[in-house]
Amino acid sequence: MGGGAVSVAVAMSPGDVGLSATLAVLSAFTYTFGLALQQKANLVTPAVAGPASIARTAVRVVAHPWWLGGFALGVVGFLMHGVALAAGSLTLVQVLQVTQIVFMVPLSAWVAGLALRRHDLLGGALVAVGLVGLLVAVRPGDDTRAGSAGSWTTVAVVATVVVAGLVLIAHRSPTRAPILGAAAGVVFGFEAATLKVASDQLADGFSLGALLGLATWATLGGAVLGVLIQNMALRAGSLASAQASLTIASPLVSGLIGAWIFGERLDVNPVTIVIAIGCVALAVVGVVLLSRSDALVASEVAPAVPESAAIP
Repeated sequence: MGGGAVSVAVAMSPGDVGLSATLAVLSAFTYTFGLALQQKANLVTPAVAGPASIARTAVRVVAHPWWLGGFALGVVGFLMHGVALAAGSLTLVQVLQVTQIVFMVPLSAWVAGLALRRHDLLGGALVAVGLVGLLVAVRPGDDTRAGSAGSWTTVAVVATVVVAGLVLIAHRSPTRAPILGAAAGVVFGFEAATLKVASDQLADGFSLGALLGLATWATLGGAVLGVLIQNMALRAGSLASAQASLTIASPLVSGLIGAWIFGERLDVNPVTIVIAIGCVALAVVGVVLLSRSDALVASEVAPAVPESAAIP
C-alpha cells in the first residue's frame, strides 16, 4: 500500500457520487439482511444434546439454508462495498455505512417477531437526516493521492496502539462494552481504508498480484480482528452500548484516514462546520436510540432452540 507514488484524481462527478452512495447504502442493507438471515437460522435450528453439543449445533446452524443465504448476502455486500469505495471517497462511503444500524432494527424486529416502536422510527429518521445533512454540508471529494509507505505505516502503528490501549483499558473498566465497541470501530475504520486500496488496485486492472496483494490481506486480517473484538464487546455488556460506540468510531476513523492518507477534501468553513456539528449530533442521538431498540435487545442473545421447541 502506498509505495510513495502519488495518484491524482479529479473531483467526483454527480454520477460518481450517486453510484458510490447508492452502492454504499445497498451494501449496508445487504450486509444487515445477511446477518438477520443467519440470526433467524440460529433461532430455528434445534440444539444438539450430548458430547460436543456446541460444535454439532454450530454445524447444523451453518448448514441451514437461511444461514447459507445470509453468508452469500454478506459476500455480495462486501463486494458492493468494495465497488462503492472504488467509485467514490472513503469518507462518503463509510458515513453511509452507518445506515446499517437503521436497517438492523426493522430486520431484528422481523427476526424476533416484534413490532417497531415510535422511538425506533424517530431514531431512524434522525440518523437519515443527520447523514444526508452532513454529506451535503461538507461535500467530501474524491481521493487525490494513494498515500506513501511511511504514512500507511504511521497510520497502522497509531491504530494498533489505540486499539491495544482501548482493549487494556476495557479490561480494567466496569464499562467494558462501549470501550471494546470503540476499539472494534477503529479496526473496521482502518479495514475500510485498506479495502479501498485493494478495490482501487483491482479497478485499475485485474491481476492475481492485485487480488492477493498486501491491501487484500490487510483487509481480511482487519475484518477478522474487528469481528473478534466486536464479539468481545457484545459478551462484555449490552448490545446498545457496544453497537453505538462502534457505529460512531468507524466512520470517524475512516474520515481521518481519508483526509490524511487519500487527501480527500471537505468543504470546510464556519457555516459548514456548524451545520456538520449539528448533523453529527442528530445522527449520534439517532444511533443511540436505535441501539436501545427492543428489537436489538431481543435478538442480542439467540441460542439455537431445543429440539422440542424447533420450528418445523
